[in-house]
Amino acid sequence: MVKYSIIIPVYNAEKYLHGSIGSVLAQKVSDFELILIDDGSQDGSSQICDTYASKDQRITVVHKKNEGPSAARNKGLTISRGKWIMFLDADDTISDNTLSYFEKTVGANSAIIQFEHRDVACTQLFKACSNPCDLSPNEAFQYLVDSKMSIGYIWNKLYRRDLIGDIRFNEQLKMSEDILFNAEVLLSMSSTEKIQCVREILYFHSLNPDSLVNSSQNYEKYPDMIRALECILNLKDRVNISGIEKSIYCAIVEKAETSITKIIVDKTNKNTELLKYFIKQIRKHYFTFCINSKQSLKHKLYVFILGTNMVFIKRTVLGRKSRKR
Repeated sequence: MVKYSIIIPVYNAEKYLHGSIGSVLAQKVSDFELILIDDGSQDGSSQICDTYASKDQRITVVHKKNEGPSAARNKGLTISRGKWIMFLDADDTISDNTLSYFEKTVGANSAIIQFEHRDVACTQLFKACSNPCDLSPNEAFQYLVDSKMSIGYIWNKLYRRDLIGDIRFNEQLKMSEDILFNAEVLLSMSSTEKIQCVREILYFHSLNPDSLVNSSQNYEKYPDMIRALECILNLKDRVNISGIEKSIYCAIVEKAETSITKIIVDKTNKNTELLKYFIKQIRKHYFTFCINSKQSLKHKLYVFILGTNMVFIKRTVLGRKSRKR
């Protein structure tokens, strides 16, 4: 068994692959395997993967039909052999001292190591924590639901393999599958195990405009953010956290509000059925949100308007088209 398995799902990433693969091969620790899952790429990604694999026996390449990043990561998990698991996106890179840092940092009770990352385009630093700390599974779960401390991401973490076990990514979700995955992993931890948050920048995240999250053509996938939270809601009986159900309802409202706002701002989208879905989510859970959310009164009023005033939204979103005529 190797010590580290680094899994990269690859799809039409020829512009970035040399950087991501190169950052792994530059590690000062050699006890790792790099698993490249080519998810039906139509550009030169497949050839790039094969070329690297032919030169380094630590690299394994799997070519498969396109089924999305969740299926690709699941394939990588199935064939991985490492004691520790790390996920890397094909358009991102890691520091060359990432694995050597882990070698000297992992604590006895650490089940997950969370590290800091930097967005390359805007040089913004995302801190794993204000100070180095250990989080209990319950603390991390609450932060995950509240979208705090980057707990929901998978690529800023090192996971102990036995902690993941048979947990896999939900292949039906096209967004927020990482949040659900992390929720299930946290629930597999014992009360004595910790999420070790370290103040070290080890991951460099590329704000790729063609990615799923940043593309304006993917609004139809936004409901998956809420579906992921609904899946987490189904796990609530396994969570010993007071008020966690209310926190999830608040999170659903926040995701719905954010989605409506993005659609309003985007001048190209006119999907009223999508708007109705998000409005329904706000209406369903607004009372819980209003009572329990720590948001300002002004923000709660804005959410109330979005959830109750379809006329306002129609004029805002659809009115642009009529004004152009």
